[in-house]
Amino acid sequence: KSQATTLLQLSHLYVQDGDGDAALQAAKESKDLAEKFEEMTVEASALLAVADAHMVREAWQEAKEAAEDARDMHQDMQDPEGESDAQELIDRAELQLSKQAQEKGGSA
Repeated sequence: KSQATTLLQLSHLYVQDGDGDAALQAAKESKDLAEKFEEMTVEASALLAVADAHMVREAWQEAKEAAEDARDMHQDMQDPEGESDAQELIDRAELQLSKQAQEKGGSA
C-alpha cells in the first residue's frame, strides 16, 4: 500500500511540474498496485491522478473516462468528496472536448 501511495504522491508532483507523461506512468503504477492489494481508496485516488495526468497531456477523452471510473468508485465507497472531485474533472474534460469540437468546426 505504501508504495502505491508514494507513486500517487509522485504523480501529483509530476502534474505540478507539467510532466503529464511521467505523471501518467506513476498514476497507472499506483492504480495497478492498489488494485492488486484491493485498496479501493488508493485505487480511486489513483484513477483521479490518471485523469489529472491526461488533462496535463491534453488527452481530454482519456481524462474524462478515467474521471468517470473514479467517480463510480467513489460512489461505491459512498465518498461524496471524491465523487465531487471526479465530477469536476469530468466537467473540465467535457469543456475542453466541446472547445476542441468547435475549433474543428464540427461535432466531436
